[in-house]
Amino acid sequence: MSKYPKIEKLFSRLGNIGNFIIITVVFLVIGHYLIGFADLVVTSFGEDHRGASPAYDNYLDRKEFWKEQRKLQRVLFEPYYHWTQPEHVGQYINIDSQGVRKTVKDPDVKGEKKIFMFGGSTLWGQGSPDESTIPSILQSHMGDTYDVYNYGEDGFVSTQELNYLLHQLSLGNIPDAVIFYDGVNDGYAGVYSPAIPRDPQNLRMDYLNKGENGFVQWVAQSNYGKFAKYVVRMMRGGNSGSEEWDKKIKPNIRMNAGNVVKMYEAHIKQVQALAKEYQFEAFFFWQPNLFSQTKKRLAHYESEIIRKAPPTFVESQYQVYLKSKKAFSKREKEKIFFIGNVFDDVEQPVYFDWCHIGPGGNRLIADKIIFLVGEKIRNLS
Repeated sequence: MSKYPKIEKLFSRLGNIGNFIIITVVFLVIGHYLIGFADLVVTSFGEDHRGASPAYDNYLDRKEFWKEQRKLQRVLFEPYYHWTQPEHVGQYINIDSQGVRKTVKDPDVKGEKKIFMFGGSTLWGQGSPDESTIPSILQSHMGDTYDVYNYGEDGFVSTQELNYLLHQLSLGNIPDAVIFYDGVNDGYAGVYSPAIPRDPQNLRMDYLNKGENGFVQWVAQSNYGKFAKYVVRMMRGGNSGSEEWDKKIKPNIRMNAGNVVKMYEAHIKQVQALAKEYQFEAFFFWQPNLFSQTKKRLAHYESEIIRKAPPTFVESQYQVYLKSKKAFSKREKEKIFFIGNVFDDVEQPVYFDWCHIGPGGNRLIADKIIFLVGEKIRNLS
């Protein structure tokens, strides 16, 4: 019989508690990786609902393409323009070691004249294989004496594009012509989220989140946190729960929309100053988005995107459309082109979400760019 039964009982309980903690931690770690693995399986083998858009009705490889598209979820830090995508070699999408998306070119391209194109994911070509991006289609139009570069990147606002251009110029990479294709990201970031004109998306929020409790931040970024957000979103019928945010930003929508356009005017002046110094031509195109399509005959799929979107979000982007149309229309002599209404007379579906378009839509945009500035670029000395 032990002389110290109480002590032995205490140690026994402590041992049981320790075992419970260890087992719990092990199961939590296993669960974290199981959720991650399940997400990987869904990403790799599941179908992306965006591929169901009628914009892909004539694209036979839609399922295989979207499987590859969905794998591109990681970005790398860049000090000049904040982020870029890692190198990727695939069947439909190819990105070089500098983070630049492939522009499909004829092997005989001489590259006597360089054309740089800057924009967000719509220019980069989200939703399209390499040969169907706007830069690749423009390349096919221009011929083998022109070398088109796709410097578009997911989420880029014009601030980042300007920094990207400055970086290329600093490296001695001087173009003959530069084309900016903008509007969607400046409008989204400047008027809706974070609703600060000229602010790159997510950066400010990511910085502020670093000040949170380390454990809370870890949970939020873990697979458990992501899964919890997904469950909450599904319980809300797919809505992200933006009601409080919408109430906060709604009073400033018109003011911020005006400031977005005002700051883009400053962007144009800054690029034009660089163009004069480095002797290249600069062209600016303000792009369309689904929320501004008041005249286009919409497919049911496109109408549903609008119906399911938060009304404040729709209104915010429509106000950007109105302000930009007023500011940039009929300024062709300044090499500024408002093409936000380019799809007004197009009957076939082009959108697969509120701002991205399929390969057919990209061709229409590239054709419009060529129609407006093709001869100007060809006549460059």
